[in-house]
Amino acid sequence: MSGYFIAIFTFVSLAVLLGFALNIQWGQAGMMNFGLAGFYGIGAYTAAILSKAGVDGFTATVAAMAMTAALSALVSLATLKLREDYLAITTLAFAELVRLVLTNETWLTGGANGIRDIPRPLIGLVGGDQYELFFLLLCLGLVALTYLVLDRIIRSPFGRALRAVREDDVVAATLGKNVLALRVKAFAIGGAVIGLAGALHA
Repeated sequence: MSGYFIAIFTFVSLAVLLGFALNIQWGQAGMMNFGLAGFYGIGAYTAAILSKAGVDGFTATVAAMAMTAALSALVSLATLKLREDYLAITTLAFAELVRLVLTNETWLTGGANGIRDIPRPLIGLVGGDQYELFFLLLCLGLVALTYLVLDRIIRSPFGRALRAVREDDVVAATLGKNVLALRVKAFAIGGAVIGLAGALHA
């Protein structure tokens, strides 16, 4: 397989992860997230900065997921009273805020040039010309694992509660569901998956 097709399939696998995240946030919980690029950038830059500082790839990826999940939860809390279009506009504004910070804080992010020479995870295990194919297989494996985990979540009582909140949050609250906690958890889970995709991109 040529390097071009390997690169394309790698980016497709990352896009699939983003689709999984949106399915949790928007498809299951009904929370529109137009700030996908901002959360993606947070995951990518967190992993890149930590990797450049000498942190191993696994730890950097987990940290990127945790950071993106935490910020996703904070954004969902800040938009608690917002619905539909207003929530989408707020998340879009968040993404623009992230872009401005990443572009202007050159001491941390390299500005418009970004961060170069990020250490590749597991490069010592599989080096040379085979690394790109290995990384593609790693991404596909993580896509499969993420799908299995999210599928279990969606089919669980938690997933059914999310769909109840999506359909009618007032009725869900009347039935004893903690609507706020469900929304924050859904946004954080989706954020963790976005952080994973961003870290792999970096």
